[in-house]
Amino acid sequence: MTLILDFGSGNTCQNDFHIVKRMLGCMRKVDSKKYPIVVKWQLFRAAHPNAPLLPQVFQAAYYAARDMGYACTASVFDEQSCEFLLKYQVPFVKIATGCPDPVKLIDMVPRRIPIVRSFAPRLASWGWNQYNLQCVAEYPADPAKYDHTRVGFDGISDHTVGWDMFKKAPWYNYWEKHYRLPESTGLDAGPFACTAEELKEIM
Repeated sequence: MTLILDFGSGNTCQNDFHIVKRMLGCMRKVDSKKYPIVVKWQLFRAAHPNAPLLPQVFQAAYYAARDMGYACTASVFDEQSCEFLLKYQVPFVKIATGCPDPVKLIDMVPRRIPIVRSFAPRLASWGWNQYNLQCVAEYPADPAKYDHTRVGFDGISDHTVGWDMFKKAPWYNYWEKHYRLPESTGLDAGPFACTAEELKEIM
């Protein structure tokens, strides 16, 4: 299983590279290498009240993660952000449930690059080189709203609190979870987001 740790947009890191380095450093300290980890950010031009991640901060975060041995990518929400992300070597492009025009963005991605896409439970679809994550778009989400039959899904975008769902479903290929520092605030840093100390629970 691959863990996708969602570092958020400009909210959690406050567009401050010193905070980015702390987030990466704390993650690396607890990484036992039991699971591959992909560092994922969110890229968009505007999504009030979310703060967009500045391009220069993503670039610095991308190379910092790479220097630590981690693949880095992003969820994209608009054409400009997708075009920007495709300038980098990424393990996949993430299309979130909140994306206003996912088909347009998927068409922009070269077929050699996998797409990881979130869907509401029981609504997965299939596409070329596409992997489907089951997602309940609530923060935090009720675990009972996820469908654990696994039909049509390759993983879960987990917005629940804690790791109970992870421990009950170890067979997925991808598991996405928001990640934060203990003192992080903002829309991406609620109780559904794990800290490095909490990440140790499954390492």
